[in-house]
Amino acid sequence: MPKTKSKAAPTVETPQAPPAAITDPDTLPILMTTRELSAFTKVQEQTLESWRPRGEGPVYTRLGRSIRYHRADVLAWLVQRRVVAHDPTKVLS
Repeated sequence: MPKTKSKAAPTVETPQAPPAAITDPDTLPILMTTRELSAFTKVQEQTLESWRPRGEGPVYTRLGRSIRYHRADVLAWLVQRRVVAHDPTKVLS
């Protein structure tokens, strides 16, 4: 009987799991990826990406082709977006 070569099973890359939710702002990394910011804010990555050219999201830094969000900028942006519960037209600054 001729020997047949066994074919190795194809390798399948598993998608990278999103980072665990960060609930304490003090534990945020100094520079966050879009994925990390998404996990922290619960805003979809695609939404954050669409906000960038419109200037709607937090200030970001471009490092080559990578986008990073500085923790201080994210926290400042969140503070700027606070609204008074009884009057949603009033933004706290």
